[in-house]
Amino acid sequence: WIRSAAFYFSSRFDYSLNPDGYGHEVTLVLNCRAPNGTILSTAEEVVPASFEGGWVYFDLDQYLCPGEYTYTCYVLNGESNELKSTIRANSADSYPDGKAYSGITYVYGGNMETWAIWQVKANWDHHFRLGGFYMSSIPGDITSDNDVDLDDLEQLALWWMDGSCYGCQWCGRADTNCDGAVNLKDLSNLSAGWGL
Repeated sequence: WIRSAAFYFSSRFDYSLNPDGYGHEVTLVLNCRAPNGTILSTAEEVVPASFEGGWVYFDLDQYLCPGEYTYTCYVLNGESNELKSTIRANSADSYPDGKAYSGITYVYGGNMETWAIWQVKANWDHHFRLGGFYMSSIPGDITSDNDVDLDDLEQLALWWMDGSCYGCQWCGRADTNCDGAVNLKDLSNLSAGWGL
């Protein structure tokens, strides 16, 4: 369960042609994306003009099944207001199998929500944090109340036979095995935990 995500910025947000600058308030947008670039959730954070660099945290409330996710972050309306900062990164491959992406609209044009704008930045790992906790729940405890009961059965019934489970909630967590569909396998998981 992901509760927060953060990127580390090296400096204030300012114009490229005014490197000394005074800093400007910006709104940063964070998108959680599936491997194909589909946006699963979005969070925004206002960064004040007094910001001199450091961690910017986004409040999240995401249940994620095991898999690959990409978090992209950009300045809202950055393609027109031209405010920017730099993000800390290193080339030590501290995140095995991780990928760092870069998306620059003033060079390539386009909308930062468009996945095609984002390109893998070879040999760099951005300074990035995820905060949350690992959930090891009772099989079939869809409602996360530490009990498998009629409430869980009701939630399973609401999503029954839905074959498009993905994203941050996986069909309201009724897709208990994270295979993309709510079916007999999920009913079996619920049965295994019934009354525990």
